[in-house]
Amino acid sequence: MGEVFRPLPEALHSVADGSNAERWGNVMYIPASPYCEKNAAYARACGERFLEGASPSDFAREDYEASWSGRALLTDLDAPGRAQLGL
Repeated sequence: MGEVFRPLPEALHSVADGSNAERWGNVMYIPASPYCEKNAAYARACGERFLEGASPSDFAREDYEASWSGRALLTDLDAPGRAQLGL
């Protein structure tokens, strides 16, 4: 698998300002978990979905980013980011 996934010590999250009804308000979380094959498989599945611009399997299948211009791509990730997604 190359580089070892080293999770963050605690979950991080960000909440977008939802006070403006003209735009979306979103919650983003970055889960932290111990390394095991089950979590590594989930990370790889998230990496595959990322490449497609698709929603992760534990989110509603909305796939908003699939057709977005300017969305993050593999080339936007550094080596640790690619490793954490099994890419």
